[in-house]
Amino acid sequence: MGKRGPLPESVIKISDSYAHDLDSHELAWAAGFFDGEGCTTNFGSTRREAARARMRISQSGDDGHLVIDRFQAAIGGPGNRYVIAADAQRKIRFVWELHKQLDVHHVLNRLWPYLGQVKRDQALRAIARRDAWVEGGGSRNG
Repeated sequence: MGKRGPLPESVIKISDSYAHDLDSHELAWAAGFFDGEGCTTNFGSTRREAARARMRISQSGDDGHLVIDRFQAAIGGPGNRYVIAADAQRKIRFVWELHKQLDVHHVLNRLWPYLGQVKRDQALRAIARRDAWVEGGGSRNG
């Protein structure tokens, strides 16, 4: 997996009518932020859900939402944001997640030219697991 080439064919290339409006410097920043703070994994409580790829970033502290907002704006907007309340042991956390598979592919396409190898490999593993499940008779929906 050590190549820095294009995304594999299994990652769906989708048309992006507003991609030309995105700032390449902000995308590079977003990729660097994702390299340091994000992850692409598989998740779910059932076999079907566990095959789904998910991208996720969290930031703690009162101003964490500002960084999450900047990331979401840089990638063009997809994803869900939520807050995990503070308690005696932890600060407030702001989380951005992306579950919809087409959106995961969409965001990876945008970040790919700027992502480091560790996060590229992580994304490829999550996508390969999803593809293996689909090829084994699972559904592409979700």
